Amino acid sequence: MLNDKFPHSRCLTPSIIKSNVVIGGCVTILPNVTVYENSIIAAGSVVTKDVPPMTLVKGVPAKPMMTRQEYENKRKAFIEARKKHSLYSRFTAPPSRKL
Repeated sequence: MLNDKFPHSRCLTPSIIKSNVVIGGCVTILPNVTVYENSIIAAGSVVTKDVPPMTLVKGVPAKPMMTRQEYENKRKAFIEARKKHSLYSRFTAPPSRKL
């Protein structure tokens, strides 16, 4: 059948996801792609090529942006800044309004 909605193919193989991989929401990983250990795929990415270990990839198509260590350092700094900001805002809360 030429117009088969789901044609049979012998060349497609499934994607391989190694251990300790973080995959964001709405990610598309194409067939024949391997995602190696400790890598991160950002939300909404389309992975068309193999993802090296310890790498953060994002985009359409997904491209390496930084190493896992750089990501963890930025994440830690962000969390610390949020904590500092939330502690500050508790003590300097705006006055309550009376209706």
